[in-house]
Amino acid sequence: MINQVILYLPHTGCHNERLKPYAEELGVNTNWDPDLHLGQPLSKVFSQIIRFDVGESYADNGVVQTNRKIINLIKEHSPKYVIWPTMTYEILEETFQEIRELGAYVVGWFFDDETRFDNYSIGWIPYMDYIFTADKFSVQRYQQLGAKAYHVLVTCEPENFIISRTNTDYEIAVSFVGSKSVADRADWVKKLIGDGISTATFGNGWDNGFVSHDEMVKIFTTSKINICFTKSYQGKRNQLKGKIFDITMCGGFLLCEYVEGIEDLFEIGKEIVCFNSYTEAIEKINYFLIHKEEREQIAKAGKTRVTSELSQHMLFKKAFTAIEIDIANNSERTLNSVSFPQMTRPIRMAHAQYHIKWATILKHVGFEKTFWKDELNVSQKYVSYFTWMYLRHRNFTRIIPLIGRLRRKIKDLNKDTKIL
Repeated sequence: MINQVILYLPHTGCHNERLKPYAEELGVNTNWDPDLHLGQPLSKVFSQIIRFDVGESYADNGVVQTNRKIINLIKEHSPKYVIWPTMTYEILEETFQEIRELGAYVVGWFFDDETRFDNYSIGWIPYMDYIFTADKFSVQRYQQLGAKAYHVLVTCEPENFIISRTNTDYEIAVSFVGSKSVADRADWVKKLIGDGISTATFGNGWDNGFVSHDEMVKIFTTSKINICFTKSYQGKRNQLKGKIFDITMCGGFLLCEYVEGIEDLFEIGKEIVCFNSYTEAIEKINYFLIHKEEREQIAKAGKTRVTSELSQHMLFKKAFTAIEIDIANNSERTLNSVSFPQMTRPIRMAHAQYHIKWATILKHVGFEKTFWKDELNVSQKYVSYFTWMYLRHRNFTRIIPLIGRLRRKIKDLNKDTKIL
C-alpha cells in the first residue's frame, strides 16, 4: 500500500430533485458507478481516500462554489494526488492549475478516447500531470503531445461480482447487457432472434430496461453465453469494454466481438471466445449452447485469469508505482500557464455550450441568479462575444421547449400512476 492521501473526484449523477428531470440534458446522468471501478480499488492502493462528489456538489452549489470547495479540500488535507474520472466540463482549468500550484499531482482518467481524443481529451493535456487512458492506442498519441500517459483498463474487483447460484440450471440461453442505441447492437440482436437464437437483452432502450449491478451479476452468472459487442458508441473503432471483465469476473462464459489487444489479456479459445463476423458468432453460439462442459471450463479459466491478474486495484497499483518512480526521478515540475487559445475552436465551443445549458436550466427551474449567472460568466471565457451570444440564444430557444415537454411528461406520468 502507498502511504499517501489522495483526493478522488467522482461524478455520480444528479441528486437535486429540481434538476433530476433534466439530468441527461445537463450531462450528469450516469449509470456507471465510479466507486466500484475507482473508489474501492483505490482504497486498496492508498492509505487515505478523500471523496468529493462533483456531480452532487455541482447541482447543489453551482460551478464557482464547487471548484472552490475542491481547492479548500486541497488546502485542508494536502493530498499527493487528485484523481479525476473525466466526464464533461464541470471542473475548470484554472482549478487544476491551482491544485498543481498547491503541490498535488492531477491524474485524469480518460474514457472513450477511441472517439473523444480529438474533440475532448486533447484539450485537458496542459492541465494534467499524468493521464490514464482506457484506449491502448491513444497512449502514444498523448505521449507525442508531451503528456505522461498510461494504459489503464476499466475492470472491476472480485468481491463485487460474487453470487451464489441456487441450482445448476442456467436460466438464460444467450444474453446481452448494454445500451441498445450504441453502434449496430440492435441489428445484431434482431438477426440473432431471426435466426432462432433465444437472446435476452437488458439495458437502456431494450424492453427489459436498465438493470442494477446485482441484477447484472445474476444475468452474467446464469446465462449460458454472454455476448459482448465492442464497437464504440459512434461505431468508429472497437474498444476493450468493461463488460469483458465484468462477465469473466462473475465466472460467466464470454463470447466477445474481437477487439485488437484482447489477446494480450486472455488466451482466446481457452479463457474467452471471440468472433469476427455474424456467421462466426452464430456458429460459436450454436456450438457452445450444447457443449456445456467445454463452455464451463473456458468460463472457469477466464475467471482465474481476470481475478489473478486484471483486477482494478492491481492495475492501479502498477500504474501508480510507475508514477511514484517518475516523480522520484524528476524533482522539477513544469506547470503550464492557463491559455484558452491552446484549445481548438470546437473544444472551446463545447465548453461554452455546456455552461450555457446549465445556466438556462438553472434559471428556468428557479435557482438563484448567482448560480446561473456564474455559469454564463464561465461560458464567456471560451468564445468571442458574438459566438457566445449565438450559443446563448440557440440554447435558450432549444432548451425552453424541452423543459416544457419534460414537465408535461412528468405531469402525465404522475396523473397516470395508480397506487396498487
